[in-house]
Amino acid sequence: MSNVMVIPPVLSALVKSEDVLGACRVWSAVNDVQSRFLDDFFVRRSELSRFSEKELRAWASMTAYDLNEILAREGFSIRLSDFNPGEFGVVSILDVMVEWLVMGRHLSLPVEKELYPAVHMMPTGLIEDMPVRLFDAAMSSVHPHPLVRLNTKSGDSVCMTIADHVYDDFGLMSRIDDIRCRSEVMPISASWLLFPMVDLDLETSLDWLVGMHTVMANGENANVIQALQQTKFRMNHLGARVKSAVGMGFATTSVRVDVAEPILIDEPFFLWIERPGLSFPLMYAYIDEQHWKDPGDITR
Repeated sequence: MSNVMVIPPVLSALVKSEDVLGACRVWSAVNDVQSRFLDDFFVRRSELSRFSEKELRAWASMTAYDLNEILAREGFSIRLSDFNPGEFGVVSILDVMVEWLVMGRHLSLPVEKELYPAVHMMPTGLIEDMPVRLFDAAMSSVHPHPLVRLNTKSGDSVCMTIADHVYDDFGLMSRIDDIRCRSEVMPISASWLLFPMVDLDLETSLDWLVGMHTVMANGENANVIQALQQTKFRMNHLGARVKSAVGMGFATTSVRVDVAEPILIDEPFFLWIERPGLSFPLMYAYIDEQHWKDPGDITR
């Protein structure tokens, strides 16, 4: 089954909670996963400045109804449970769209007697009669399959490689990080690239955040009591779009080889999106055949 981890809206939700809790909160973990999240990601929350106000938004409210109305308006189906006295919530939404430098060709990918909608792309293309690099390929010292990095008009990079195993949550992020930055990478040549289109919509629990706590500016305690996420990812011949919402509820005690060969992504694959100035991918994903679909118009 496909799996995604999108960290920026999680960070944004925690930062937005400071509107109620007070600025610059220091969070304490109650399990190893929270400790890793705080050590590996929360310490880099200043990097959220790499996103525009349109790409990453957040709201805080004392009523779940207000936040659930925002989620519904933005096309998400996740909902926060009603808040009790002394509780409040936050919703954060990431919406990033990237366009390939040159539109790919809409073809089919045959896999075990099934045909999946796919994108065919050459390594170079023309923009205003000037040749440009559309994607690069490489081999990693810790991974048996070719890696591809597709360039986009925004400068973000969409990276893919066939997965070697199924990973969940932080295991997925660890494996992708091993491939992308903890290994030696050797560039290779590729004559062309074929990869599946994707239409993915996943709801995930962020229960691993529950219990994480902080001391408010007034000296009282606050902790995470509910956390959930929904991520939509669509990819076609024009580009890709990730839209991810995070909802959190908080309880407080006092407030409310160099041979040119083709590369086929024809098995479940890893995908991650990198942005200049962001030290971790804005999205980590493992995508299987269940979500190899034509997403239609990704701009809507």
